[in-house]
Amino acid sequence: MGQILDRPGPERLETFFEGDRFVENAERDILSEYDDRFFALSDEEDLIELNSKWLRQLPNLVVISVDEMKAEVRWRASSIPDRDTRIAQLLANELRYMKLIRALCEAAGHELDCATAGDPTYEYDGQLMMVWHFLTNKGHHYMVEADGEPVMFDEDSDEPVCEVEAPDKYGTE
Repeated sequence: MGQILDRPGPERLETFFEGDRFVENAERDILSEYDDRFFALSDEEDLIELNSKWLRQLPNLVVISVDEMKAEVRWRASSIPDRDTRIAQLLANELRYMKLIRALCEAAGHELDCATAGDPTYEYDGQLMMVWHFLTNKGHHYMVEADGEPVMFDEDSDEPVCEVEAPDKYGTE
């Protein structure tokens, strides 16, 4: 793949990434030739099977179950020096919106899975504002910070779940 990406040259590849998707683009056409070959090849050969065979022949490959993999991740994470201190530093340096989402999840009794996206085009009380979408153990939610106070909404019903005060400890950005 490196050969394919190097062939157009760094300048042309940069032009490709900066170009508009919906207009003529010579760099995209060069790369599309390889797409066409790839899809034609996948009609002739089972690329998943070929990849599987290649992976199995790797000398350091260890095949484990999902549960074994989770246990390995837990073991490796627990062996990180000063892990608790590092986590505390990470949380202290999070952006304001993440701190507010965590506070909302805690107040609602939810476990935060991840923040997924910010949407600056959301209209709330007649005003455009940034909302932050996130997933918890109880589904998809979003946060609106109305008049400086964050409110957690259920994505499906658009009903408020909870709100919290936003003291300075959460920062201003």
